[in-house]
Amino acid sequence: MHESKSGIGADFIVTIMNIETNNVGIESPQQNMMNEDYLQNKFLYLPKIEESTERLTLLLVEDNDDIRNYVSSNLSEPYSVIEATNGTEGFEKAISAIPDLIISDIMMPGMNGLELCKKLKTDQNTSHIPVVLLTARKSDQYEAEGYETGADAYIAKPFSMPLLQVRIRNLIESRTKLRELFGQSPESYTNPVGLNAADKSFLTRAVALIEENMADAEVNVEWLANQLFMSRTQLYRKIKAISNQSVHEFVTDIRLSKAARLLLEGGHSVTEIAFMVGYADATSFGRMFQKRYGTTPKKYSQQDNTSNS
Repeated sequence: MHESKSGIGADFIVTIMNIETNNVGIESPQQNMMNEDYLQNKFLYLPKIEESTERLTLLLVEDNDDIRNYVSSNLSEPYSVIEATNGTEGFEKAISAIPDLIISDIMMPGMNGLELCKKLKTDQNTSHIPVVLLTARKSDQYEAEGYETGADAYIAKPFSMPLLQVRIRNLIESRTKLRELFGQSPESYTNPVGLNAADKSFLTRAVALIEENMADAEVNVEWLANQLFMSRTQLYRKIKAISNQSVHEFVTDIRLSKAARLLLEGGHSVTEIAFMVGYADATSFGRMFQKRYGTTPKKYSQQDNTSNS
């Protein structure tokens, strides 16, 4: 519209429709439009992605080529994105790559997203991986069904790309905070906090295997992988995701955690405990223990006895 006055000039007012191009789905442009305040502030709370020497890997499972290509192109920085076109292919790639997070559509031919999520969350190789489900079905019943399969987030189409990016970031940061809880006390491995049932079961089996055989110095990465029926790579990524440690560091920490409990219980000398947890001599054991707990084994047990007296 415009207003004009003779001898003064003219004012023109132009109104431009803002269409949210970052929304992905099958609905009409009118349904995809977002309000002006959201468009102006949508990037305000988007967390900054910190640079890392190791790129995180995302697995995107989506049968629609256009949506898959769009989402993948928007997530390719700073993540490494692996693509799959259906649930069966997605599960195979999840097992082989062990990604840091999985995004899956629900409505797919063959194995759908709900079936894929349930299978991922009940397999010891992938149960720790956060899963984001995407769907055009807007229903509390379907959303509840998604969470019942173990999904960590549920986003309805059409969705905002910044919203998806924030959800991904938050899920990854939540996993990082859980990992930071491990190793902070001797009880961390025997009473884990914040893990789902499948991950607790895996951790319990891994810890039990190490503790039952820790007197054997040959308990190593390959031995543990064979005992858990996993490849070395699968075991490494699984342990890394749960504890933020390498398998070697994980085994060492469990040895020292067991040693700490034995020291608190009393009844064994430092040398005896060193042999019991797989060290060939008390000197190397003492050095590793002090590095882990900040004090010598002897002082560790004495400090506890003093505090309890």
